[in-house]
Amino acid sequence: MVAYGAEQRVRVPALRAGWMRQAFVHWAYPPAVTPSPTRARWGGRASGRLVVRPGDPIRPTERDVWRTSRWRAYTRRLGLLWETPVEHEPWPLAEASVEVLEETLTRAAGLLAPASAPLVHYSEGVRHVRFGPSRPVGPAAGPR
Repeated sequence: MVAYGAEQRVRVPALRAGWMRQAFVHWAYPPAVTPSPTRARWGGRASGRLVVRPGDPIRPTERDVWRTSRWRAYTRRLGLLWETPVEHEPWPLAEASVEVLEETLTRAAGLLAPASAPLVHYSEGVRHVRFGPSRPVGPAAGPR
């Protein structure tokens, strides 16, 4: 099911913010190649450099909304994995093309190098982001 809004309302925000200029980069992988669950091995920092050229605004498809709708933020703290509910308006999306891409995230996640060019979207951002209180959801995986 496609979520055009957060499934959990943030009634009393712990933090209010805005996110500006976001690029969404997605690669297609056959299901047999993708480890399940995909977890980054954080032996080092997953890093990279991305430069995109924004294009024309688009009317997002359901799949575009699914690719860009994430209503939780996660962090490791005190040896635990913490989940933070996030609520914001839908991302206004535009086409985008990659000009520079240097990344190590796919390797850190245990994936082979992508075999095709990524699908890229760009957004000028969302202005009304509300973060709820964080809660521990389990032990943190990987080294600190």
